[in-house]
Amino acid sequence: MFAKVLEDHPTIETIDHKFLVVGHTHLECGTVHAQIEKKKKYTSVSIQHPHDWSNLIAATNKKYITQEMKQEEFYNFNALMKDKYTWRNNNTEGEKFEWKFIRWLRYEKKEPGLIRYKYYFGLDDPFKELNIKARCL
Repeated sequence: MFAKVLEDHPTIETIDHKFLVVGHTHLECGTVHAQIEKKKKYTSVSIQHPHDWSNLIAATNKKYITQEMKQEEFYNFNALMKDKYTWRNNNTEGEKFEWKFIRWLRYEKKEPGLIRYKYYFGLDDPFKELNIKARCL
């Protein structure tokens, strides 16, 4: 998805995607999710359709505004992965790439199909590279 954004957007050169460390943050959205889950737990409303979630969320707090999306507002990136990119389990140095430890992903317009990543947030730690181009040269 980020590769497609870089390809299509004329002014974005780099996207940094950083993952929060579980248990080390307190974000407002966590409180919101907890309120919704609590409302769901103590209600007899059956969730059978996405519209049911919308109603439950709106009933949880008057401040919460929901907007249902139309089918055409969802994007399918499967074709992109089939034509331009492929998934690899090893980085450019032959080391195993492990999603569960990723803390920082960097995508750059100047090198499409190359994902730089770190397992730590340290600025001194070098980025490793994962090449997802469909054909490696």
